Amino acid sequence: MVNDRKNSTESTARKIFNLNSKDLFFYIQVSMKKYKNSKAKNIEQLFFIIMSLNHIREWIAPGYKHTYKPINVEQEFYNDIYELQEFKTIQDLCNGIKHLGSSKNTEAQYGLKIDDWDAMFDDVKSFDDGPPSKFTVDGMDIENVLDKVIDFYSREWFDKNT
Repeated sequence: MVNDRKNSTESTARKIFNLNSKDLFFYIQVSMKKYKNSKAKNIEQLFFIIMSLNHIREWIAPGYKHTYKPINVEQEFYNDIYELQEFKTIQDLCNGIKHLGSSKNTEAQYGLKIDDWDAMFDDVKSFDDGPPSKFTVDGMDIENVLDKVIDFYSREWFDKNT
């Protein structure tokens, strides 16, 4: 009986770095739901979402560049999402994170009451300001930009190809 349990556990275990694009998209969606449901916005969660949304297309079409002529549906999708303005915003933000700068106008808004801090005391740089309550890019709530890119991935790739 013990051997059966051990074998069962081993057969369902997954290596953390053996994720596929569908797995990564699942974690993006989970992180986005947590991010949206929190009054205090977590910058690490936001970084994960932005960087993952930017790079998941490379998991879908590894080694492909948008300047190449597409020869399969993966590469066609790679080009299609590249044309989405919100994706270009995500791409610029991701590159900004990587290079510590962005051409986009970004802001963090503060002003939450301490009861809304979601037990993030370790993450708060300034107790006077509290944690961020909102991040914006070019005057738009970053959540709207992320939602459009997530919806595009869902509708144009994952709903059609999984």
